[in-house]
Amino acid sequence: MTGLSSRVKISAILLLGLILRLYRLGKYDYWFDEVLCVFQKNSLYGIISGKILDSNPPLYFLLLNLWGRVSEAEFWLRLLSVFFAVATIFLVYYYCRKYIGERIALLSALLLSVNPFHIYYSQEVKMYSLFILLSFISVIALFSALRDERKSHFIIYTLVTAAALYTHYFAIYLVIVEIIALSMAIAVSGFDKKFIKYYSLSLVGIILLYLPWVPIMLREHFFNTSGFVTTWIPKPTIKTFFYTLKNFSVGFSSPRLNYLFASFLYGVLGLIGITRFIRGKKREFIFILLFSLLTPLGLYLASLKAPVYLDRYISFALPFFLLIVSSGMEKFNFKLQVLVVVLVFIFSFFGYKDMYEKIPFIHQAPGEHERISYREPLKYLKSHWKKGDIVGHSCRSTQLSFEYYWGKGAPEQKLLATEKFESYPQPSFWPHSSLLPQIVPDALNGKGDIWVVLSWWDPMDEIDYISIKLKKWMDEHFTLIDEKRFHGIFIYKYERNPHSE
Repeated sequence: MTGLSSRVKISAILLLGLILRLYRLGKYDYWFDEVLCVFQKNSLYGIISGKILDSNPPLYFLLLNLWGRVSEAEFWLRLLSVFFAVATIFLVYYYCRKYIGERIALLSALLLSVNPFHIYYSQEVKMYSLFILLSFISVIALFSALRDERKSHFIIYTLVTAAALYTHYFAIYLVIVEIIALSMAIAVSGFDKKFIKYYSLSLVGIILLYLPWVPIMLREHFFNTSGFVTTWIPKPTIKTFFYTLKNFSVGFSSPRLNYLFASFLYGVLGLIGITRFIRGKKREFIFILLFSLLTPLGLYLASLKAPVYLDRYISFALPFFLLIVSSGMEKFNFKLQVLVVVLVFIFSFFGYKDMYEKIPFIHQAPGEHERISYREPLKYLKSHWKKGDIVGHSCRSTQLSFEYYWGKGAPEQKLLATEKFESYPQPSFWPHSSLLPQIVPDALNGKGDIWVVLSWWDPMDEIDYISIKLKKWMDEHFTLIDEKRFHGIFIYKYERNPHSE
């Protein structure tokens, strides 16, 4: 990276990162999690009181409320996450250049700008892009404080960490990992009374700033929940660490051969970077290294008892993972660095080109889903639906998206079931379709026809086993008069003329 000024280089990197995040930004319909955020942003009372269905703190929703007053278009609402992402790229460059060096700063910013995992969460109406930004500033403020112990670093740390806690509850885990990594780094480098004093005051400040939210958090989000959030998260295995390495390297949509080569490259570079951090023997670098390693390890150990291990929950470690990889790259001469950058571009391209449309190895990405169109099947349903008809869904994946895109006058989108199953945490203030399962036949009381929308979280060529049970029950009790299949969505229309008692 020679021949051009630093300003030109970082400007080009930021422009590249922006373009990659703007491309296809408004192409896909809002999926379930995004619709939750879009619905919830409109209720200031629900946000501030914690009575929203997405059990997360209020900061992102407040920002989205202000941002969304201009438009609710997919491109516009997702653009907020893009800005947070590009700001993260710039700050990675700024702080790495300030404390480590120009070359590592440029490499780290470049890797983050083309990183498919980061791009993925930069294009969602979710709080993860903001969470990564605030978490990076939090950790880097501690890194800075370990270097020169200026009070300003601790003030920044206090304010930004409190903001992170008001963004996502996994910021609590962030603080825990910071404390453990700091303790180990200080134990290695020697006790520092001044640092401990200032850091302790910072923690007190964070607690005081967060204290107003604690009663709401406990009442609405911790005690008033069904436990649904963890029932679908798989228990991690040793392979989970490889999946995280792969996802952090090339995202969720990479073909197998591509992610194997990419994971090998990132793994080797990461090991070289780790050895460089250890040999440096500076406590601030030991802290970054420990923080990066303890983040997945700690969540893995916790998940052996109660599965909560999702890569998005530890997405805040991504910039530091790429920093360590960049440190390994910096060890090479310029020609080798160029070769590695070219390989990274190739690997990232194959992780980027089918993003959202394909997740070929879904078991490696729990909680992430391929995007499908809701407008097309909804257009068909609306054109045939009559007032008094019931609309029911076999899965929540379509339920809220149908309500949102239906617009004014949307009928209740019922979640139909033949038997009870896990209940979604239902807030006391929720003016939209109930996400609690409604059992047939009681859920079908009325005189109109019945529209049944069968789907699953991941689009399937054939209906899933839960939908099969529901359809079988409907076939036994009502008369099927119409059906239409779309990608991942199957719509059936039934008359109230039972042919079987």
